[in-house]
Amino acid sequence: MKRHIKLIITIIVIVILIVVAVIIGTKQYKNNDFKNLSTNLLQIQAKAKNIKEKCVVENNENLLIGQEVPNDITENLKIENTNKIRLLTLEDLNMLGLSNIKEDRKYIVDYESGEVYYIDGFKTEEGEVYYNLSGINNIDNK
Repeated sequence: MKRHIKLIITIIVIVILIVVAVIIGTKQYKNNDFKNLSTNLLQIQAKAKNIKEKCVVENNENLLIGQEVPNDITENLKIENTNKIRLLTLEDLNMLGLSNIKEDRKYIVDYESGEVYYIDGFKTEEGEVYYNLSGINNIDNK
């Protein structure tokens, strides 16, 4: 009888340890996703700023990198679709020297404001979804 009680207690302790490990691992994974996304957005923003400055110096908007953004995407993100908002493909990211970013057609750059958007958004534990870098930076500051 004592042996069964010890076995049950051991099993309960193991289950508790596994649950705690899964919870910690999930939080760490989510935190890594957040840091990677934030880093990607910051890198894209820095490159976009350089391109914008080059366009101003050369007075040539044809230097802007990226594709036209479909209206359904700009409507979903609640941004005005202008000729200075561009959707970045993998090829565009490679041209910017950002070959470490492997997501195709997930990032939008507004060369006018300098804002960078992630189409899929980042969902917080509270259920809020942030699509742009400034919103994601606010998460980091909370």
